[in-house]
Amino acid sequence: GINAEYGVIINLRKKQKTKNKKKMANEHKYSLKEFFYEEFKTKKKRLIELQKKKIELNSLSQAISKLPLKTKHSIMVPFSKVAFFPGKIIHSNEVIVHLGQDYYVERSVTQALQILSRSQQNLEKNLIEQANEIDKLTSTFGQTIESENV
Repeated sequence: GINAEYGVIINLRKKQKTKNKKKMANEHKYSLKEFFYEEFKTKKKRLIELQKKKIELNSLSQAISKLPLKTKHSIMVPFSKVAFFPGKIIHSNEVIVHLGQDYYVERSVTQALQILSRSQQNLEKNLIEQANEIDKLTSTFGQTIESENV
């Protein structure tokens, strides 16, 4: 009598523990899946930002490479978000370059183009690294999905 009842209670507890372990494993896989998805979204967003910056740097280098071709350039100078007034660029071979943080230096267009070229090379490396990280996450995320189906 008592041993049989005790055995039933033990078996019920074992089944309950097994269900809890499966439930915890499923919750863990779900949170792992969420983690990969959030990481993927963050890295993808960063990749898009880097691609936009690449386009900006390319257009900037094209624009400043044309500056030394003339001694003066007529331009519209921005005064606010909606207001502009006519102006001229003089000393067209001199530009102020932002080096990072709060550091700016005056350089010739040729020197500025060299600095831009180095920035573009670093940006290209970052783009490749970011794409590789996304590929790694995608392959890991794919394995998580496969293991869930088993």
